[in-house]
Amino acid sequence: MTQPSFNLYQLKGDFNLNSLSIQLAATCMSNKKKEERLEDLLAWLEEEDPFGLNDPIELVSFVCTKCKQIDEVPAYIIDEFMVDKRPGEAVSLECPYCNGEMFEAKDDPSE
Repeated sequence: MTQPSFNLYQLKGDFNLNSLSIQLAATCMSNKKKEERLEDLLAWLEEEDPFGLNDPIELVSFVCTKCKQIDEVPAYIIDEFMVDKRPGEAVSLECPYCNGEMFEAKDDPSE
């Protein structure tokens, strides 16, 4: 149980039991409302996937020109690199294995 937002020793003037009980009731009511709101929020998060955390992540294969290692890169990372590129220009990344240059792996070598 949470502590009331006031201290009994800090009360000044006449001690009024009715006002104290009203303040305590208001504190309890606001805590119940907060708990209900929290329960509603948690139920909403369990029902749906509002942030897309359960969505599959599209991976794109990149191959290093130096060591020939293949690395899977999320498509949203590649989209961030495309901001500075002209349409059709290839994205190159740094190889995490040898620091060489990586390009998107193609199934057909003529591409």
